[in-house]
Formats: sequence, structure tokens, C-alpha cells
Amino acid sequence: MLQLLKSTARLLLPRTYERFRNHYKRDARLTRAIVRRQGLVVAAGPFAGMKYIADSHGSRLVPKLIGSYELELHDVIAKLLANAPSVVVDVGCAEGYYAVGFARALPKAMVYAYDIDSGSRELCAELGALNGIQENLVIRGECNCEELQSLPLDNALILCDCEGYEMELLCPDKAPSLKNARLLIETHDFFVPGITPELRRRFEGTHEIRFIDVQGRDPNAYAALRGLPATMQSLALYERDLGITPPQQWAYIEPRKGTK
Repeated sequence: MLQLLKSTARLLLPRTYERFRNHYKRDARLTRAIVRRQGLVVAAGPFAGMKYIADSHGSRLVPKLIGSYELELHDVIAKLLANAPSVVVDVGCAEGYYAVGFARALPKAMVYAYDIDSGSRELCAELGALNGIQENLVIRGECNCEELQSLPLDNALILCDCEGYEMELLCPDKAPSLKNARLLIETHDFFVPGITPELRRRFEGTHEIRFIDVQGRDPNAYAALRGLPATMQSLALYERDLGITPPQQWAYIEPRKGTK
């Protein structure tokens, strides 16, 4: 598929193809440099010390390794880890950064990782095995409302990054147990307009809702970036090229005290 996209871009959009090729080459050089410096291990952030694989589905590898990946969520994740959920549900798990990270940090929790892409599921299993947490990691394909309702969601955390499918999936009318869960959702209004106000409408009666925007990063905070050119440091800090992708936003949705 990637080769087909390259060929199409080369024929129809030569400037776009050239930009894509140059960006890919710079990212590959940067990845090699970071791996030489620190190895395939997460150096900082909530999952520091997690061993990693040489692949990242849907987002770039380097931010995960240096610890800048989704920096905006680090404080929330620290709070969630302190709360010690007994169940973690990761919908759109990709290669397993969050699924394996939470399973490793919460050895008493059961982590259910969902992804419709078989390659992602295989990588998630590989990452889980690398970190020795297979016993508390369950990897499955599609997640739907019935599947969610079948899980024990009291004191549960639901992570959701599924490119707009959150509109269909996170529906308390179809999965009433959601009212007892904490949710951390990457919203995708640019795929499905109206997701953010609809999530607010669905959960404002039972949950506190906070929206989180992308924030800046300081390259000096990451030891692996020291001495690299400024352009390489900038490339390392974010999971996607901020100039060509829509802005990210997350919703952190927490049950109000006394909600049952």
C-alpha cells in the first residue's frame, strides 16, 4: 500500500512526493541517530524504561523513545496510574505503546487492546512479549458497544484513538457501564464533524470533562537530542508534522463523585 501511494504521488503530485520523500529520509536518519544513542527503550515520560520495537504504527517512533510523545497527557496519565484502574481498555492500540505501557505499570490490571489492523495486533503482541506482560494483556480485533458493555468497567480506564469511530463506540445509551469509567479520547472532528460537542452532550450529566490541546516542547528536556541540529530536534519532538496535519485535541472524561 505504501509503495502504491508513493507511485501515485510521484505521478500526480510531484512536489508533494518530493516533500514526502525528503521528510521520510530525515526521519529515518533521526531514528537511527536516536537508537544509536539510547537503544530501543523509552527514556522518559510515564512509561520510562519500557523496551520497544523498531516499528510504530500511525505515529513516529522517535517521540515515543525520547519521551515527548503526547506530552500533553503525561500529567493525566500519572493521575490515572495513581488511581490504579483494575481494567484498561485501549481502542486503536496500534503497536501497543499505551496498552503495554499500562500493563507494565499496573501488573494487577487487565489490559484489553483492540485494533482492526492485524499487523498492529501482531506488533502489540511482540511488544508485550518483549516486556514480559503477556499474562495481563488481551489483544482483540474490532471493539463495539456490546463488547464494551461485556467488560467490567467499574474503576476502568478507556483509551480511545480510533480516527472518528469514537462517535459510534462511546455511547452510554448502548453501553451504560461507560458512566462508571474514566475515558481519555483523542477526538477527530476533522474526520467526523461534531464529535467534540456530541461527547460533551453524552457525558456532561455524569462526568467532568476537560479538553486538552497540543502544547510546546523544549528540546533541552531530552538528553538524546543534545548536539543535534535544530531542525532534527524539532522533527523529533512531535509524532506528526504539525504543518500538514490537523491540530490534536484530547478529552479527559472522569466520573463525578457519587455517580452510579
